[in-house]
Amino acid sequence: MPGFFGSSWYNPYDPRALQAGAQAQQQKQQMYQEITGAGRPVYGSQFQVNPRGAPLFGPITGNLFQQGFFYDYPTAAVTQRLAEMGFSTHVTNPFTQYAVGIAPGLRKLYDILNPPTGDQESQLAGFLAFAQQVPQLLLGPAGNLAGTQFSRRAVGQALRNFAPGEQFGDFTEQYQLVDDILQYIGSLWMTPTWQRIARQDLQQKLDDYHRYMASTNGQGMSFLEFLVGTGFVDRYFG
Repeated sequence: MPGFFGSSWYNPYDPRALQAGAQAQQQKQQMYQEITGAGRPVYGSQFQVNPRGAPLFGPITGNLFQQGFFYDYPTAAVTQRLAEMGFSTHVTNPFTQYAVGIAPGLRKLYDILNPPTGDQESQLAGFLAFAQQVPQLLLGPAGNLAGTQFSRRAVGQALRNFAPGEQFGDFTEQYQLVDDILQYIGSLWMTPTWQRIARQDLQQKLDDYHRYMASTNGQGMSFLEFLVGTGFVDRYFG
């Protein structure tokens, strides 16, 4: 007679079934490791990939939607360029880590170098090209930054030329602007130790500024003007 579960019943704890399941899982994991060697992600056949296994999405023509999207997500602008150049976009790669580590500061750096005029389209027009310079700059010697918008002096001059406005108008926003530049973009010119020193000094300057504003009944200069006037910009940006 068939058992309680009918003729199709089998023992789920059968040693042979357990062994077969374990072997299948092992084979699946081995195949995955072979496909994803060197940390490369797996993509279906509908996606184009470069020789390092990074997906190539396109076309990237720089239309307004793409400009705005990459402006909101600057890390994607950098990794898109890495893929186009044939590099890995996987974050375990040291060069990729360095490049994407700079990316979160690109938007604020771009905004202070190119103050908004109220025309969103013109403001976004150059951001993609600006952000996608990063991988190429990192491949060259540090001297290649000279004369570019990524040089320490160019950033320092932009801070000196800053005119308080609707964007970065509040001292807390101005503090965050400089802190982000030091934390992310600063790795182009500073060692991690100097970045930490500069950010600690910036925190001290914020406390000094609070006391300064209290003494002027809130009618004093902007925080960025205060950083210029106290020598902070000269000290860290030249």
